[in-house]
Amino acid sequence: MNTLGIMFHHFHDDVHITGQGSIDANTFSNILDYLDEKYIILNADLYLEKAINNSLSQNETCLTFDDSLLCQYEIAVPILNKRKISAFFFTYSSAFTESPDYLEIFRYFRNKYFKTIEDYYQEFFDNVESAKIRDYSIHKDNFKSLDYLSGFPFYTDSDKWFRYLRDIVLINGKYEEIMFKMFNKHKFDIKSASIDLWMNENHLEEIFDQGHIVGLHSYSHPTKMNSLSYRHQKEEYTKNLLHLETILGKGNIHSMSHPCGSYNKDTIKILKELGIKIGFRSNMSNKEAISKFEIPREDHANILKDMIKNNENNTL
Repeated sequence: MNTLGIMFHHFHDDVHITGQGSIDANTFSNILDYLDEKYIILNADLYLEKAINNSLSQNETCLTFDDSLLCQYEIAVPILNKRKISAFFFTYSSAFTESPDYLEIFRYFRNKYFKTIEDYYQEFFDNVESAKIRDYSIHKDNFKSLDYLSGFPFYTDSDKWFRYLRDIVLINGKYEEIMFKMFNKHKFDIKSASIDLWMNENHLEEIFDQGHIVGLHSYSHPTKMNSLSYRHQKEEYTKNLLHLETILGKGNIHSMSHPCGSYNKDTIKILKELGIKIGFRSNMSNKEAISKFEIPREDHANILKDMIKNNENNTL
């Protein structure tokens, strides 16, 4: 199956803050116009049907949105509805509880409280060094020897080093300890940030009723799903499924996307057991859909980069 999806995350306007990789409504519309020239954008239900039946053409694609962010509902969904395009919205359930995963909250903090992302990284890296992490110098040398996150060409070197520290080095709560220390320094209000970040269950029900497809994205959004045991992974996706079925009804959840593109054979086995039909990766490191649970996605940042380059060439 030689196909791909297009992946979106963050949007900004006068209410939702501008952050690394976020786009506004006008840029989103321009990207959709550009995609129309290159692909046939299928409605999510038709894409799902054709993916299940192995009948997708190479130039057919779909639009996907991860993490159920409120900015998607308020900025992207009205544009999709106006254009009569239905999309996939992949949802992690802890965002709808009193104890959400902090991944998006951490992102919100670094975009709102620092003038630039490099300013945040400098303070974060300083905190990591002062924490005297065991084998820190070894990890740093190891990172330099790797082509880490090569499937995400839009990441800077600082982006990659930050994610390596977060996901590989600062385990067992060390990353959170450093972030909470920074929260205290900047007097960051977690509750206020949570209200601004995510859709609520009524929003999910509304976009579902409008014809969009809601799918799994795990319960708590682990950044390294492939490092979790079979039991832990099954708990992540079973709780996610039960939560969404409570809102949207049984038999309506057939798709998913892998958080941070992380999965293994156990993941795919679990998804099959839960009745999921298709799954999306989060990068184009392998442009082929190895299976129906490993459909690649192009990040909108790469699409935007190509679009700008194309416009520049046309003006020469």
